[in-house]
Amino acid sequence: MLGALFRGAVAFLIGIVKLPLLPLHLIRRFWLQTSPGVTPQPLLQDSETLSPSDDADKTFVEIKAIVYGSCPTDPDNDDRFGPHQRRLELTLRPALPASAKTKEEKIKWLDRFFWRISRDMKHNRDWYCEFCTDEAHEIVKMNATWVRLTPPMAKSYIHNVCDAETGTCAEYLRIMDKEMARMSGHPPTLAPTKTKFRKESKIPPTSGTCAFCRNPDEESRARLTACPKCNLTRYCSPACRRLDKSRHKMCCEAVKEVKWHWP
Repeated sequence: MLGALFRGAVAFLIGIVKLPLLPLHLIRRFWLQTSPGVTPQPLLQDSETLSPSDDADKTFVEIKAIVYGSCPTDPDNDDRFGPHQRRLELTLRPALPASAKTKEEKIKWLDRFFWRISRDMKHNRDWYCEFCTDEAHEIVKMNATWVRLTPPMAKSYIHNVCDAETGTCAEYLRIMDKEMARMSGHPPTLAPTKTKFRKESKIPPTSGTCAFCRNPDEESRARLTACPKCNLTRYCSPACRRLDKSRHKMCCEAVKEVKWHWP
């Protein structure tokens, strides 16, 4: 398992999974974000917007994202890792708003963009934990951005896990995080694991639920279908899709390619 985690860390740094190779000295930003239930992040107020302007001359960010996880039929050993690892590869191309002119403003906008699409990165398949045979309840995102390139670029590596704070799988995440920090020269981004498990009422919903209502009932889960426009985010009904339209719009318009590696 540790050998597989090391290989995963190397893959993260050099982007060997069919992603363009980028030299390490170009890395401008490296941070970790999590889905709701791991690390709270500030959300937008109703009066705020991340939507880009309608200017004819827009700047688009080229984003490559990989979502990792497993399913019940995957082997419970290192054979689940490697080139054939179960994953989703995404190409996103959001437009930067005209107000984001400086490096810091671009990074801040991308930071919030990644946070806003957390539900879309999570609720798109019946994911199980990347490291064990339990259902995935959380995602952990490791992002890197190069905003001074033309066009600006970013990578996002999303890990579906059963518990990102406590237990063996949380420790695996931190081993990967420390190894990447050692090779990249950046400090580790994950806080130490906790010794006390959360109460059942505090456990986030699984990935295999509706992106809006997150109803865990089997009847609701059986009705899940992907958004017909982006073919990514799943909803249990047209009503939930309509109610989530304003939040989902940003991701939906940015998605340019959805490629499943689901052997």
